[in-house]
Amino acid sequence: VSEGEYVALFLAERMIQQCQGTSFAGDLARLFEKVTDLLTEPISINLQHLRESVSLRQCSADLGEAARFDVLHRAIQRGRQLELVYWTASRDETCRRVVDPYHLASLDGDWYLVAYCHLREKVRLFAPGRIRELRETGESFERPREFKINEYLDVGFRKMRGDGPLQTVRLRFTPSAARYVREREWHPTQKLRQHADGSFTLTFRVSHLLEVRRWVMSFGADCVVLAPQELKDEIINEIRRMLEKQ
Repeated sequence: VSEGEYVALFLAERMIQQCQGTSFAGDLARLFEKVTDLLTEPISINLQHLRESVSLRQCSADLGEAARFDVLHRAIQRGRQLELVYWTASRDETCRRVVDPYHLASLDGDWYLVAYCHLREKVRLFAPGRIRELRETGESFERPREFKINEYLDVGFRKMRGDGPLQTVRLRFTPSAARYVREREWHPTQKLRQHADGSFTLTFRVSHLLEVRRWVMSFGADCVVLAPQELKDEIINEIRRMLEKQ
C-alpha cells in the first residue's frame, strides 16, 4: 500500500462519516486497523494535516435514523418483510404498513429506504427517521429481478420521486447562471444545448415536479421554464401566494 493509496483511503473514510451511528462505523474502524497492520514499510502521514485540509459536512442530520439503520440493512440482506408504523410528513399522519425492503440509498446526504409498500401497492421511498415502530413480520420475500435501483431513482429529482408519467422539463438559463449550472450534472437524463448569447437550455425527464419547482425558483429570473406548462403554472401560482403574504 503506497502513501497515496493510504491517503485516498483516509479521504474515503472522511466522505462516509454519515455512517456514524451504524454498524458500518465499527467495521470501518476495524478496516483501518487491518490496513495499517498490512503496511510492510513505515509511512509518515500527518493525519492532523489531512483533517485540517479535507472535510465533508451534511446539510442536516436525522438523529432518528441511526438506531433503525442496522435493522433495515439486515432485513434487506436476508429478504425479511417488515411492518412499519410510519409518519408521513406531507399529510401529518401516522399509519401502519407492511413493506418489502429492497435498498438503502443515500440521496443528497440523507438515507432513504426503497421498499415495496403493500398498503399503496407500489415501490416507495421511506425516511428511516420517520419510522415510529419497526418489526419483522416473520415473512420472507424475493426482490423482483426486473427491479433496478438506478432506473427507479433516475426518474426522480433530488429526493423526490413521483408515481406519475415521465415529463420532459426544459429550462433556459441566462449567461450569468449558465456559468454555474453547467458545472454539475443535475440529473442522469440531462442534455445541454449551448446558445450563441452564452445562455443554454437544460433538458431532463422526471416523474415529479415539486423539487424541480423549488430548484428552479432558487435561480429567480435567471431561469425561464420552457416546458412543461404545468411547471410554469405552479411557479406563477407560488409567486402569487408569496406576494399575498408579504
